[in-house]
Amino acid sequence: ANAGMIFDGPPPNPVRAVIVMRTEIDVLGEARRFDLVRAPLHDPWLEMLVEQTMRRAGPFPRPSLKLLNGASSVAFTETWLFDYEGRFRLRSLSLPQAEPVPEGMTD
Repeated sequence: ANAGMIFDGPPPNPVRAVIVMRTEIDVLGEARRFDLVRAPLHDPWLEMLVEQTMRRAGPFPRPSLKLLNGASSVAFTETWLFDYEGRFRLRSLSLPQAEPVPEGMTD
């Protein structure tokens, strides 16, 4: 949904922010609920970006009856890693984190 905002390569070390969001998907694949599990202090723009990206990504595939197991929805949790330019990568799709930059060394 925000392909132009995804960074390539490993996440920086340290990352700018880590956001963890729990998303609930109903039987039709519609996102019903978004809950921030972890978010940085003083960076509401990143929180909004995560929720807006999830809303644009829908509708999601319909959960199987076996996965629903009699429930009306399923939930999943994803971790978003942000670099210092505001670009992100999902942790589940990310390479291992980059080596830290030695103190005093800059580009």
